[in-house]
Amino acid sequence: MLYAYVRGQLIIAGLIGVLSGIACAVLGLPDPVAIGLIAGVTALIPYLGPSSARLPAILVGLAAGPIKAPTVARRLLPEYPTHPQLRLSKGHG
Repeated sequence: MLYAYVRGQLIIAGLIGVLSGIACAVLGLPDPVAIGLIAGVTALIPYLGPSSARLPAILVGLAAGPIKAPTVARRLLPEYPTHPQLRLSKGHG
């Protein structure tokens, strides 16, 4: 049972990392693979993970140009609200 939970969390974190990397590549941010990797790893942190995964991408967007930071924030926002719901629904049965 624990194995299935851990496997599910790793799959979700991997999907978040891949989707974040793709989104950053589409938006033209530098190093989208690194941003996706950071997003995937921080997605494993309960409750703080989604927020801390979004912060590096927004900072890179801010460094790339002040117009890109809000664009990155708006693009990455829909990915994360579903993540805690997936985690809690699996955990609560």
